[in-house]
Amino acid sequence: MTRRAGLAALTALLTASLLASATLLWGVRFVTVEGSSMSPALEAGDLVVAVVLPGTLSFVEPGDIVIASAPPAATQGSHPVVKRVRSISAGGESFELVGDNPEHSRDSRHYGALPRERVRGLVVWVVPSGDR
Repeated sequence: MTRRAGLAALTALLTASLLASATLLWGVRFVTVEGSSMSPALEAGDLVVAVVLPGTLSFVEPGDIVIASAPPAATQGSHPVVKRVRSISAGGESFELVGDNPEHSRDSRHYGALPRERVRGLVVWVVPSGDR
């Protein structure tokens, strides 16, 4: 292994460790946006930071962006989805989530509103990809 490859591997390991620590210590989760369902607000490759602390969902309002676990038939793999909240049921038990780019989004229009336990966090910060 070359020195450069070793440094790259060490950097990747340290970055992964920091991200995991941030999730555990500070109640945040980092998710990379996949696809164009949230364009133009978010683009593929953007990194979103979501607060996942207990009680966070009580602050979510229509128009906010969240990360969620969509039904298995609606996604490929276990990667969380990043969507905008269209509406919240009375009592906050279910969330209707949609993409900003409806022609390229699989969302609540296809699989219905998601129960509260599938909504994982409130997006509070976006780091644009290097392509923007």
